[in-house]
Amino acid sequence: MAAFGLVKRYPELSLLLVLELVAFLIVSYQIQVGERLTLLERLSLMVVGPVQNLSDGAVGSVTRLVEDRETMTQLKQENERLQKNVEELFRVRTRLIEAEKQNQRLRDLLALPKPESWKYVYAEVIGRTSRREDTMILINKGSNDGLLPDHGVSSPSGVVGVVWEVSGAYAKVMPLNNPHSSVAALVQESRFSESFVSGMGGSVGRLQNFPNFETIQVGDLITTSGLDRIFPKNLHIGRVTSVLPSSDMFQEVRINLATDFSRLEEVVVLIQIEDDAGQTIVLDAEAGQTPQETPREDRP
Repeated sequence: MAAFGLVKRYPELSLLLVLELVAFLIVSYQIQVGERLTLLERLSLMVVGPVQNLSDGAVGSVTRLVEDRETMTQLKQENERLQKNVEELFRVRTRLIEAEKQNQRLRDLLALPKPESWKYVYAEVIGRTSRREDTMILINKGSNDGLLPDHGVSSPSGVVGVVWEVSGAYAKVMPLNNPHSSVAALVQESRFSESFVSGMGGSVGRLQNFPNFETIQVGDLITTSGLDRIFPKNLHIGRVTSVLPSSDMFQEVRINLATDFSRLEEVVVLIQIEDDAGQTIVLDAEAGQTPQETPREDRP
């Protein structure tokens, strides 16, 4: 109310102030929109400007949303590509690790000492069969590679078993832990060599026909004696885990077999070298050239 009173009291001054304010606004707007615009264009810009700003903001938001979606799609595709690359790298890494382990196993096989008059045939374990305790191992070498029934099979850790059946490209091996197996054995400490080892399943074996009057202790090493002509002498069979006296002539001797049959992947088949007359060839240890012939004894 006081303001209206001042206007009525000083009309000329009030009009001057209003004109100054209008002039100030016009000059300010001219600075913003430029000198070439007409008054109508300026008024239109003043009215349409805010609406245009809102429209630009909306369009910008939509544009950013579309760009964000495109970016998300590209990122998703890139992530899928990277995930495939990572999976492929893991597969390559797995193959390399497996190849390194296989190479190490093969190096261990190649490092096995070769006794005189014996040769090795290297084979892979490709299958297992089991009917109750009657287990068998299938290998990928057969008669085409010179294998015959009763050839011995070994590994870097020790005796595996004996070839049971043979076809052209495959052979079935009876492992040492099979209850029907039989390998001539030697007690390393006492040197007693009239016993043999048969299996009891798993990693347990039994030393058969070991007399009560002979000395044997837990921890004694059992090796092949070579008397069955299936294996050369001194291949590891296992160690004694228990000794119990028996009421009959022989002690009850249990051993822990050296071979882990659950992890067999490669083996060697041991073949005794013979000439055409069926006689075993023993190479001269000194020269390694002059063969001597010894008649092959019939297996017990």
